[in-house]
Amino acid sequence: MIKIISGCLKGLGITSPKGEATRPTTSRVREAVLNSLAAHIDGATFLDFFAGSGAMGLEALSWGAKQIVFLDYGESCIKLLHHNLSLASQKMLRDGLDAPEMRVISHRICTREIYPRSLQGKKADILWFDPPYTQVCGLVMSSAFWCQVDHVLAPEGFVILECKRSDAASIVGYIRDSQDCQFLSLVKHKNYSDTSVLWARRK
Repeated sequence: MIKIISGCLKGLGITSPKGEATRPTTSRVREAVLNSLAAHIDGATFLDFFAGSGAMGLEALSWGAKQIVFLDYGESCIKLLHHNLSLASQKMLRDGLDAPEMRVISHRICTREIYPRSLQGKKADILWFDPPYTQVCGLVMSSAFWCQVDHVLAPEGFVILECKRSDAASIVGYIRDSQDCQFLSLVKHKNYSDTSVLWARRK
């Protein structure tokens, strides 16, 4: 069980995916990310890649995001996302609140297609990536990945990536030095035990 930690959904319990293949983002990291976005989240379009339980996207909703898209793959994961979003909608209804636009998309995220065709042309203010740690470097240290991010990210939008602490230095160096990432500025890098989170923003 995961609990939403703040905002209008504070205290809502949602179900976490089963198995060792998934690694839910800790409450400490979720709180740190959302605190860092406090001035930008209200009214934002938020894309939650590798959504898992949907906890990060629901935190964004709880803080005032107006459109949240949850992307992941697999029948059980998509079913779980729909279940957790239903719990969030029911809580907002009980509290007399209007639920924002929420959408679940089944999509196998890969280097050459992070963004499903059904969303082509749609810009997002905040992109949150939390891939399995074994896939992070292969996914993000490629021209194809950042070319797609460039097409999706709104003006002054944020890209936030969770990765293994031991991989962070390589990824930071890539974002800072690669021609692929010239449209971004790395604005923050913070460690949380064995986890690192990187914040970049469109220039």
